[in-house]
Amino acid sequence: MGTVPPSSAGIQNPPPTLAAPNFIHADNTASPIRMTPLPAMCRFAVPILAVAMMIAASQASAREISVQEAVDRVQQDTHAKVLNVRTLQIGKRKIYRIKILTPGGQVRVIEIKADQK
Repeated sequence: MGTVPPSSAGIQNPPPTLAAPNFIHADNTASPIRMTPLPAMCRFAVPILAVAMMIAASQASAREISVQEAVDRVQQDTHAKVLNVRTLQIGKRKIYRIKILTPGGQVRVIEIKADQK
């Protein structure tokens, strides 16, 4: 009763190891992680999406109005006489500085940003 069956006497099973197989890449290097190439559609989707977003953002962010459109807006809003118009470039921004004479006889200066949203 105290005897060990002959099939398992003196044999020890080593613990199982989880060794990842090495994969050989195109440049003949081996690594345990397999690098699968993306399909052509996925490889080009990110740059195309980035360009499309930049185009959409530039179109939606600003539409530059002309000097005449700025003058027309000021005249409609104030019912004043335009005395002078100057276009200023401050950094990357264009501003129209419009000097008006109000119906009450006051001279005022109104600034309109050229890039209207």
